[in-house]
Amino acid sequence: MKIDDIFVKEHIDRWTKAWNDHNIKEILSLYSDNILFRSPKIKSVYPDRNSATITNKKELEEYFSLGLKKYSNLKFISVDYFLKKNKVIFEYIGTPDNKIQWSVMEAFEFNSDNGLIEKSSVYYGVEEKFS
Repeated sequence: MKIDDIFVKEHIDRWTKAWNDHNIKEILSLYSDNILFRSPKIKSVYPDRNSATITNKKELEEYFSLGLKKYSNLKFISVDYFLKKNKVIFEYIGTPDNKIQWSVMEAFEFNSDNGLIEKSSVYYGVEEKFS
């Protein structure tokens, strides 16, 4: 599978729509079964956990589902992306409610055989609060 700008644009559109629709099945369809997912927010969801890494799709489903439950109004706005080989840096804005906004960068690495995300690392910028 060719990981090019067309593929990445379509993937980002699908990813953003699935998250904004809170469609957990569609979200998970974009990830490999052998996922390596890193996010600092993992420890806020699982405070007793030693690692901020998820290594299987079942755990990823649980983590994403808990996030969608906690932030029932969560929306993402795509800003930009950068592609190099099968890796993408994706910038987006997260709005979990009408009081907070996150600036987010996520690094996706795609499996070139099936086009699924096999590695993902999420980085959060400053959290902006609105009154």
